[in-house]
Amino acid sequence: MDLVHELKGLLQPITQPTPLEIKQVLKGIGCTHDRIAPYLSEPDPQSSLPYGRKVILRTDLFEVIVINIPGKTETPVHDHGHSIGCVYVVFGGFINRLYKVGEHSKEPVLQTETRYGQGECLLIDDGLIHSMGNPVQKNMVSLHVYSPPIHDNKLYSSSTGSSPLQISRRNSGNLSSIWAGEKGP
Repeated sequence: MDLVHELKGLLQPITQPTPLEIKQVLKGIGCTHDRIAPYLSEPDPQSSLPYGRKVILRTDLFEVIVINIPGKTETPVHDHGHSIGCVYVVFGGFINRLYKVGEHSKEPVLQTETRYGQGECLLIDDGLIHSMGNPVQKNMVSLHVYSPPIHDNKLYSSSTGSSPLQISRRNSGNLSSIWAGEKGP
């Protein structure tokens, strides 16, 4: 069965999703390189995002996205608005950096770093601020499910200097507009 149709069928009965329920769906579909390959996209030179991003399913309750992060690349520090969800690593791996915005500053402060590898899941709770860095030369591909679909999310400026993967693009604004192909602020 096609990956998108299978996901739609498995997500449809869920009416009040939690990150753990979404994780169970992602772990159970057997997502492999061959199954996800038709949905991969490369980074768009016209975009401010340094990775490929393709929405493969969107309903009133869910948004499913395939992310393709090239080697030695890190996403901007961002949140997901008020969406919850789960990230499933199809192949490769990434370093997840969790941030917190201080009371007296709008700058994110690095709190922890955790490595995720093939077949592992990162749970996304409301309020999570993070970046995903691919520390090796080969691409990392992940499948993301969010509920509700992402909106009112933000890119944060990061001047922590803590990462050799830190990308030079440090925009702030709404990721939804940038991901939709607009130029952003």
